[in-house]
Amino acid sequence: MRKINNKKAAFEMTMGTIVIIVLAVSMLVLGLVLTKKIMCSGLVMTDQIDSAVQSQITSMFEGQEYGVKCMGEPGSAAVKLGGGGQRQVICIINTDQSGNYDIKITSLTKIGVRGVSQTIADGWLIERNGFQGEIKSGSKSTRKIGTFELPNSADTTNVELAIHIIYPDGTSEDKTSSINIVPAGFVTSALC
Repeated sequence: MRKINNKKAAFEMTMGTIVIIVLAVSMLVLGLVLTKKIMCSGLVMTDQIDSAVQSQITSMFEGQEYGVKCMGEPGSAAVKLGGGGQRQVICIINTDQSGNYDIKITSLTKIGVRGVSQTIADGWLIERNGFQGEIKSGSKSTRKIGTFELPNSADTTNVELAIHIIYPDGTSEDKTSSINIVPAGFVTSALC
């Protein structure tokens, strides 16, 4: 009779151990999912532009200067887009008169021998519709003119965008935008 009680106690301990193991694994999985969600939302900002880039472009307008400024223009700080997700190409329009603007990316050219081929770089620019519409006077309006879809493993590549702008008075201007594409960091590649 005593042996039966010992076996019952051993069985109860085993069931308790199994329950604890199942709960521990469940908590571990939930913790990993939550950590991944938090890390990826902080590391990979999809479909948003870094506020530092936007404020840098805005600061390119000195005093009451009017016109169109785009990220990566000559004379501005270099723009780096990290791999992994969508990244926007923007221009800021500062005008003293309301009117219709037409801004388009006309071409993408890979610069230098480093990085991927021209064909692959062209494939990264998934949207180049530009912006066409009215801008009200007295405002600095940020407008998206294109979108890159960059893989996590994107090789370091320099690209130059040719941008064509038609102003409300019918005059036009061509600008270039230099962008340095860099691979996602180790943490981003591993988690996201």
